[in-house]
Amino acid sequence: MTTRRQFIGALPATGAAFAFGSALVAEPGAAQAQTAPALQPGHFHPKGKVPSEFTKATYEAATKALPFADTRDFDEFNKGFIARRVDPVIPSDTGGVAWDDSQWTFLDGDGPFDAIHPSLVRIAKLNRNFGLYEVVTGTVYQVRGFDLAQTTFVRCMTCWIVFDLLVSAETMRAAW
Repeated sequence: MTTRRQFIGALPATGAAFAFGSALVAEPGAAQAQTAPALQPGHFHPKGKVPSEFTKATYEAATKALPFADTRDFDEFNKGFIARRVDPVIPSDTGGVAWDDSQWTFLDGDGPFDAIHPSLVRIAKLNRNFGLYEVVTGTVYQVRGFDLAQTTFVRCMTCWIVFDLLVSAETMRAAW
């Protein structure tokens, strides 16, 4: 049985072996960027493969079997909507982009989404909310779609309480 001291003592030698071995296997020279394959017909993403006939049949069956005519989710989605942020781009403090809602506009169309399960497309469309919503009249508000999260503002008599700060300071600042 190996003791803890023996195991820790062997770590530098193990690390050196991995470093030496990877130098033998890796190609010499600078790293080369991979180019994306050409856009394949029948698919919306240039890096993806065209879905198989089995996948298409499965998704078509799901589209017919699931209750997509029921729009109550979308009615709830719009409930309490106050305003949409005019500019879809939230700039970062370093000069880049902290969040760009326009990168999700492909979901606004009908597809083709033959490689994505219809339930996932529906959920993604329901998550396409980019603005301010009133959850409880005069008291609870949410800013949605400015990030991967949403933030909630609760209005008190003397202050605001903020729940679930967003991922970056820039998106939170824009939400505020």
